[in-house]
Amino acid sequence: MIIKIILGFIVMASCETANGIFRVGFLYKKLGRKKANIVSFFIGTAIVTVVGVLFYNWIEPEDLTEVFFIGSSWMALMILFDLYVGKVLFKLSWKKVLEDFNVLKGNLLALGMIYIFLLPIILILLDK
Repeated sequence: MIIKIILGFIVMASCETANGIFRVGFLYKKLGRKKANIVSFFIGTAIVTVVGVLFYNWIEPEDLTEVFFIGSSWMALMILFDLYVGKVLFKLSWKKVLEDFNVLKGNLLALGMIYIFLLPIILILLDK
């Protein structure tokens, strides 16, 4: 199960990275930062939903404990990935990196992380 969770994270992170590149490279220019963040959030939610459903069905969790583990693993890995990309690859300050999680500043990353955590729980509840 752990290998499948990690593979799901890799696919999710790759797709979300492409979404981020699209947001910064295209949407910012066309829509401005605030609107681009909102559009990108919904694109990201769709990506997470599709990838999450595919991997959820492949993992085949049996109970709430397993879906809690899947959701918390995906969320933790995505948070670590975002922190790594911001701090190490883009060499941003911790203040700037953490600002991406601040909903009060119009950033929606924290809401996306919550959705990543909740998706497997929602899916098992819909399965019953």
